[in-house]
Amino acid sequence: MLAREAGNWQMKDAVARTGARTKVKKRRVRFLSDVTPELRHSISLIMLAAFLMLIFLILQSINTRAGYGVVKDQQALLQATKTNEQLQLDVAQLKSPERIEEIAQKKLGMVMPNTFVYNSQGTTVERSKNVTKHIVD
Repeated sequence: MLAREAGNWQMKDAVARTGARTKVKKRRVRFLSDVTPELRHSISLIMLAAFLMLIFLILQSINTRAGYGVVKDQQALLQATKTNEQLQLDVAQLKSPERIEEIAQKKLGMVMPNTFVYNSQGTTVERSKNVTKHIVD
């Protein structure tokens, strides 16, 4: 033992003279190694429950976000339906024969003929304008 102690003193003196520091190993403290098995089991159950709660909360937030997306899409569909109905009404008004006739007479200077000639299966029939006033294509 004396030889070991003498060697340690020599090493300490050499370190003190050179100013070098020695590395001291720190003992790692493990969290679950110093506890009883029952406590370790309880801690692992608590951690599992916390993990499951976290997963549940993540899934609920995804579900809520999807629900808001569905409501937003329904509102967009309703607005598009209203717009489509308005456009169909506009198309019907633009296609009206009265409007077309008015544009033809006022802007293009066209006039209605006095008689119409219809050709049906090789026969030609003349009709007056008064009789065929309500003919729709």
